[in-house]
Amino acid sequence: MKTSNAPWMRCANNKPSSRPVQRPAQTGDFVVVNYTGTTDGKPVTEIAPTAKGLTEQKAFWLEMGSTTFIPGFADQLLGSKAAE
Repeated sequence: MKTSNAPWMRCANNKPSSRPVQRPAQTGDFVVVNYTGTTDGKPVTEIAPTAKGLTEQKAFWLEMGSTTFIPGFADQLLGSKAAE
């Protein structure tokens, strides 16, 4: 039986690309953010010790309009520009 790697090669050659834009963030865009999660000025892990990934992230990729992260987090960034 002969097998082909052609479908896998097509997938490997379809690498996503990104480029900075000079407009406000829109639904469907990906933004890269740095954040520190706090509640009442204290790290989130003091309230929820298992929430380690929510305490602080650097260069975190987030899709605008996505609901897979903290509900409402991405919505607060809609309309923002780079370095804001």
